[in-house]
Amino acid sequence: MVDNLMIDGQRGVVYSPSCSLCKNLLNVSIYKCKAFKDNEIPLIIWNGKNKHKKPFPNDNGIQFERVEKI
Repeated sequence: MVDNLMIDGQRGVVYSPSCSLCKNLLNVSIYKCKAFKDNEIPLIIWNGKNKHKKPFPNDNGIQFERVEKI
């Protein structure tokens, strides 16, 4: 699991153990998804410490949904 890695005030990890598998992820390079489209994905979710399978403040009622296999 990734800790709160920040480099010069920015997130230093472009892979998320949970968000990278979610169909609601919009843009990995700017940490955006449908749930948090007005803000960055919270770091506690991005780093996998919270799997976002239950409601989280300001998630617009959208939680983790696994990407379906093609």
